[in-house]
Amino acid sequence: ELRVKESDRLEAIASGLKALNVPHYLYEDGIEISGVKEIFPSDEPIDSFGDHRIAMSFLISSLISTKDIKVLNAKYPNQPILFNLIGACYKKIGELEGAIKMFRIAVSLEPKYAEAYFNLASVLNSLNQKNEAEENYKIAIKISPKYFEAHNSLGNLYIELGQLDSAIESLEWAIAY
Repeated sequence: ELRVKESDRLEAIASGLKALNVPHYLYEDGIEISGVKEIFPSDEPIDSFGDHRIAMSFLISSLISTKDIKVLNAKYPNQPILFNLIGACYKKIGELEGAIKMFRIAVSLEPKYAEAYFNLASVLNSLNQKNEAEENYKIAIKISPKYFEAHNSLGNLYIELGQLDSAIESLEWAIAY
């Protein structure tokens, strides 16, 4: 079945692994992959052969990559929502550095993506990177002024920082929406 879906998935994975310089051996009915701790990709994008599952697989591999991995996917070309969702998954399982990386990709692809800025700010805040969290909450609010959660989270951040006047202002905005 892996050879007759949206693409020949075995061949697509083998091609992507080759681009990532990951040792592997392709069989007729499977693939053997040698484990690696770090990936050293070429500068060329990985071809997903129009299969979004292949694209998602290789985007996740960027967590152990020495640099960002680019994936070509004609059906879903670099959809920011996919990166935001992957980031949310990483956040949920506690892989916060991976979450940050995915949220940053999402906002680089769509600079007006308020939810991705909010998610990025939330993770940064949890890592005690308060200044950058504040900056990203503010960007989310600038993009979407009625973003209740962003106003509320920014207000709570200001409480933590002891900036009570700013906290009141943000929380009053949250109440307004």
